[in-house]
Amino acid sequence: MVKLKIADYITLSRYLLTLIFIFLILKRSNIAVIIFIIALITDFFDGYIARKRKETTAFGTVLDPIADRFLILSGVLALIFIYDLSILWAILIMLRDIIHLILLIFSLFDKNKEKYVTHTIMISKITTVTQALAIISMLILGGALNKITLSFIIIATIMNIATIISYSHKIIKKI
Repeated sequence: MVKLKIADYITLSRYLLTLIFIFLILKRSNIAVIIFIIALITDFFDGYIARKRKETTAFGTVLDPIADRFLILSGVLALIFIYDLSILWAILIMLRDIIHLILLIFSLFDKNKEKYVTHTIMISKITTVTQALAIISMLILGGALNKITLSFIIIATIMNIATIISYSHKIIKKI
């Protein structure tokens, strides 16, 4: 049985918060953006607590990035269905996530898991933050695209492409 640490529980709370966000956004509740922001904050705290307490776990290493992607993709898909955001952005985000998931799956079936672990790189953090800012901006503005939101989307898209290249390079190197 896996012994969960405090950071693991915080990661698990992000899954629950994401489900609450999906429910609220589909109801078009203004509280959805607050739940989205709280879920984002848990992403910072789970990693911070795990490192500070020296309690990083394999469980958290795998589930944390999936929780991040679940949250971001939920936000993007909500924007597509509710506000007619272009599906191309979602496809690009999903491509990055699929490549990252491939690395995680490889790590589950390989004795030398370390070679597949995608330690968080700065470009990935920036990508997630800009995606989140674009989502928050659009949620607050009711789906409207202003210069700030469009800037976040453009930066997130560029960062997403850079992350895809980085992850793809890692897969090619490992295979």
